[in-house]
Amino acid sequence: MKQLSKETKYLLMIGMLYLAGTNIAMTFVNVYLIRLTNNIGFIIIQNIINYIALLLTFIVGTKLIHKLDLKVILDIGIISTSLYYLSILMLQKNASSLLIPLGIFNGVGQGFYYFSFNLLTGKLVNENEQGRFFSYQQSFSYIFGVVTPSISGFIIARFTTLTGY
Repeated sequence: MKQLSKETKYLLMIGMLYLAGTNIAMTFVNVYLIRLTNNIGFIIIQNIINYIALLLTFIVGTKLIHKLDLKVILDIGIISTSLYYLSILMLQKNASSLLIPLGIFNGVGQGFYYFSFNLLTGKLVNENEQGRFFSYQQSFSYIFGVVTPSISGFIIARFTTLTGY
């Protein structure tokens, strides 16, 4: 990463940390919610609602971009996504009755994050940095896409006596 500008490195690190955090947390949350509800259908519905909210948030983002700085929208996305996981942790068993609102909340957080991250990438990454930036980003994404669920699955299978995550 030596040849990337400071801003580009910072953006890349934000992207990597966000991806790592959501990949790790999502595996545990999905398993927790499936065990809590005993119904994978509810989790599928929550995920569908999540992606619908994500798409709609992109549209809202186009309106907010004229009123808020992209970095503020990025912060809103990161904070909202974090609050989604914190809400499930705090709600515990009550989370099962709020799957739809939680799915919407998570979708809004992810939508604001990805909307602003994509625009910031176009704005901050210089043309001569694009190849390196996207190769680092995609490499990390693919590696974490394989490694994270494997490690999470191992932890879940190994420590089945734990009462929560």
